[in-house]
Amino acid sequence: MSARFPKHKKEDKFISFVFRAVDYFKSTWKTFAIVGGIVIAIVIIMIAYLNHRSTINHMALQDYARASKLFKQQEYAAAKDSLNLLRENYKSTKYGKQALLYLGKIALVKQNYEEANNYFSEASKKINNKLLKKAAMVGVAKCFMVQNNDKEYYKQLKEIARKFPDAYDAPDMYLKVAEYYKSQNKTKQAKKLYSLIIKKYKNSGAYQDAKTSLNNIKKGNFSL
Repeated sequence: MSARFPKHKKEDKFISFVFRAVDYFKSTWKTFAIVGGIVIAIVIIMIAYLNHRSTINHMALQDYARASKLFKQQEYAAAKDSLNLLRENYKSTKYGKQALLYLGKIALVKQNYEEANNYFSEASKKINNKLLKKAAMVGVAKCFMVQNNDKEYYKQLKEIARKFPDAYDAPDMYLKVAEYYKSQNKTKQAKKLYSLIIKKYKNSGAYQDAKTSLNNIKKGNFSL
């Protein structure tokens, strides 16, 4: 039969535990208070920051909407001024970054191709949205196209298709590049892209053209 502690001994142990707990609390309450105060301060700062960012984004959106409307109305000078002001005031917001796309489009309309290229290139690096990033890269390609810079144009198309392989027009871009390679007698590069289209894009409109072109190359009919 196991020994039992007398009741008064159990009470003494409990009282000792309580006193130790009280002593521990007395020695550490300041630390807990400081840590708690820091946590509360951090939470308050975060809430204030998020509210500030929300206000900034809302204001940037309003300016972006106004600039977009001016662009659609073909008031390019006023739109450019609004977009530059947006960039100046809200550069770090997504709307400040997206303003680069419109600035590139305005420069393209005004035939300032180097300026347009710079805007589109910067947009493609800073914008996170995939569709808008792709649009910026397409803008760069258009700049090369209107300047008859075929080498850079097709190089850009290939890069767009590589970065966005699931885009609806990726197979068509690859096909254009392959046809360009073929016209330049770069049959090895052309065959590689035709094969890629046949392998990855069987349900695309480019599939049959790629298959026919690849067969012609294999038969030695390079002009077809």
